[in-house]
Amino acid sequence: MPRIISLRLTNSKCDIYVGSGILNVISNLIPADVKKIGIVTQENIKIKLNLSGHECHVLNIVNSESAKSLSSVSTLCSELAVLGFHRNDLLIALGGGVVTDLVGFVASVYNRGIRFINVPTTLLAQVDASIGGKTGVNLPEGKNLVGSFYHPICVVCDVNVLRSLPEKEIKNGFGEIVKYSLIANEDFKNLELEEIVYRCAKYKAEIVQKDEYERLGIRSILNYGHTLGHAIEQLSINQAIENPVNAKNIISHGNCVAIGIAFATALAVNLGRIDSNRANYTLELLKKYDLLTDIPKYLKADVGQLISFMYKDKKSQGELTFILDGPTGCELVKNVSLQAVKEVMSDFIK
Repeated sequence: MPRIISLRLTNSKCDIYVGSGILNVISNLIPADVKKIGIVTQENIKIKLNLSGHECHVLNIVNSESAKSLSSVSTLCSELAVLGFHRNDLLIALGGGVVTDLVGFVASVYNRGIRFINVPTTLLAQVDASIGGKTGVNLPEGKNLVGSFYHPICVVCDVNVLRSLPEKEIKNGFGEIVKYSLIANEDFKNLELEEIVYRCAKYKAEIVQKDEYERLGIRSILNYGHTLGHAIEQLSINQAIENPVNAKNIISHGNCVAIGIAFATALAVNLGRIDSNRANYTLELLKKYDLLTDIPKYLKADVGQLISFMYKDKKSQGELTFILDGPTGCELVKNVSLQAVKEVMSDFIK
């Protein structure tokens, strides 16, 4: 039986189901008035959902971060219109964070809102991306700059589907797991994977419940490592778009977050917020999971370009804004010195 985390929202609720071998619960979670179901997934995902008794349509998107684009939104909306989907129908996002982010945004705008369920199939999506109602797509100028707050009616995290993932995908998920360990001050050492997924999902639900629309600064701590992390990720994506040869150099989201955490840690030391002992603890935790802690040389990173991306970060209001560790833990810090950022950044480009 799955464990259920109830995320209570302003106008609704979203139950998060966590367990092993629980995909069969999905058929019981489909509202009675649903006529059509659109399963949005990727061709490399071989998971089949048992949804007999419903008119189902499988819609495939490309297997890369490039799927998170406005053109993909337009394509999916057109496909739904041709198939005759209406507001009382349902979408199921079956995949990783790319799929859940894209489908959530499509669901928020198609017919001005259609219901959807997230069925995350990667560790990163189960512990983070599928939960909390943040949806969106990328622009060349930055990650997730077009999006909405729109929650699924439920999330089903079946840990069994993770067992076939390649090691790099598990490592990708641990980039976010280390983030949770640090901001929640909780040690996940010696825990089974299902328990880790459950604790991360529960912690995120608790934070989102306190600050659903990220207006109070509470939810912002979930972006620890993401200010520089998103900048690095977008730069690597842009380089791959400009030259497909660079596609192999796209840095995974989890590793980007890890670099971002390492950078934020060094920045916190530079600003006198934490001492070297705390910094060393954070770096050792990142290295324990074999995550990147500096910007790879092959990215050909440019300090000015990365800073430009960081100024466009959604937390920013025309100033450099970071989640930084400190005497009372991680918190939102605004108007960080540009000079300090440049000083620390020079040590992260190898």
